[in-house]
Amino acid sequence: MQEFIPLIVACSLVLAGCNYSLEKKNSPAAAADLNAPAGQVVLNFDLMEKQVFAPHCFECHSLARRNISPNLETFDNVKSNLSRIESAVSTDFMPLDRPAVPAPQKQLLAQWIALGAPQ
Repeated sequence: MQEFIPLIVACSLVLAGCNYSLEKKNSPAAAADLNAPAGQVVLNFDLMEKQVFAPHCFECHSLARRNISPNLETFDNVKSNLSRIESAVSTDFMPLDRPAVPAPQKQLLAQWIALGAPQ
């Protein structure tokens, strides 16, 4: 049994380091920039990643998961696929075989895109 302890510890560390969560987020304001004025949400890639891409896209479109193209983990990849993402999400084509992105997150994504998708 003792020969399995290093393997168990290594597996535990790998699993603990995984930062992808399919857990639903409560509200777009939950990921607001702490330096923004009170009540103001700063629309940037970090917020989109937390509110839209991680909970609704990374299950398939990330290197750590199924690695289906395009990988949406980086700003450059998202920016270069922005029109495809906007179309797929707004028409409920994506996420495939999963519940549609909720209206508040769709609206947040649309606002971010309308601002020019700032990093």
